[in-house]
Amino acid sequence: MLVKVKFFGAFREFLNKETVVLNLKENRTVKDVIYELAHQTDPKILERILNEKGEVRSEIIILVKGRNIQNFKGLETKVEENDVVYIFPIATGGE
Repeated sequence: MLVKVKFFGAFREFLNKETVVLNLKENRTVKDVIYELAHQTDPKILERILNEKGEVRSEIIILVKGRNIQNFKGLETKVEENDVVYIFPIATGGE
């Protein structure tokens, strides 16, 4: 199944891409998406998204179907054919 991952902010700059399309097996989760993304792009993306406990960093928001995965099953949230996974760093700073 095809799943699109769209990046914003520092992730776009880090990977030098706005979007990556992944071809995954059926019954995959957001966690599977992140690990496949690291495999196909840059393994260092893992440490930018996940903390040392393997959880989404507090400064990162991940959306599936337009909703924050933390409102569902977190990294175990299922993804389906043609889903779009959005990965945002929370904007900080400024006045």
